[in-house]
Amino acid sequence: MTNTLKISFVVAITLCAPSFSPCFSLTASDSLVSTKNNSYGTNNLTDRDSYTAWCSKIKQKPTIITVTGLKKDQNKMMIINGYTKNYNSYYNNASDNYINNTVTIDSPIFQILDIVQGGSLNLTITDYFKGEKYDDLCISEISFDSSLISSIEHLLPIINSDDTLTDSDVKNSIGDFYKIHKHRLPLLLGLMSLDEKGKVLRFLLNLQYYCHKYQESINAELLEIINDQIQVYFRNNSGVLINVLRDNKQIGRRAIIEAFYNYSQNYDVKNRQLTEAVNFYDKSLPFEPWSER
Repeated sequence: MTNTLKISFVVAITLCAPSFSPCFSLTASDSLVSTKNNSYGTNNLTDRDSYTAWCSKIKQKPTIITVTGLKKDQNKMMIINGYTKNYNSYYNNASDNYINNTVTIDSPIFQILDIVQGGSLNLTITDYFKGEKYDDLCISEISFDSSLISSIEHLLPIINSDDTLTDSDVKNSIGDFYKIHKHRLPLLLGLMSLDEKGKVLRFLLNLQYYCHKYQESINAELLEIINDQIQVYFRNNSGVLINVLRDNKQIGRRAIIEAFYNYSQNYDVKNRQLTEAVNFYDKSLPFEPWSER
């Protein structure tokens, strides 16, 4: 068979966090062999890129990831479950369900798990959410960076809220988050994966709205990242875009329209329903003072 498994695949991480914390090592009981176009090793777990993943073949015995060299204050772990490169990758492959008897979420959004402080750690995957096409078990990202995890813990209630934020809400909740964690936003946005409920997309729209309306100086780099992340939805899940466009309570919806026109300059958009929705709301939505068109 071509899908041979590597046993005890070890990667030493030379830089574990922006704070130059001591390095740790990751060992997986098995990993898929990398191909010419795709890598599946444990280095993908800590590359701060949610579009890559560590993958292993599902077997009868539990899969174990061993982490050594953790600091004493590293008592939490961030995980991005599954292969979150795109929707097909996520749903076609399996994602973990139980790690060390702790239930994980069947979602590509960040999750924080408590762990034993410092030293070594065995992450034993004892159950999984079955993939629709492949029997590969995947995790996109793991982090023990306490400052990054602190930012994510502040971010998760904002993303997971079922309430549509008003202008005042954006000014306060998004504003508070931005003021404290703005230096980490490029990294956080880069780690954000697609979600079928549109929670991440709504956060992107709210964040862009806040930056334009309530920041005296425009962070061009951050706005470009937000625009790029919105455009990912055109390639992977246009249904989420249409649903958010139709929500009259969601502020900043014109950003979707502007991202669409930017995207269509380079790519052929073949989704007729999305194109019709954009054309309709382009005519009906009011322009923001900072709007490009």
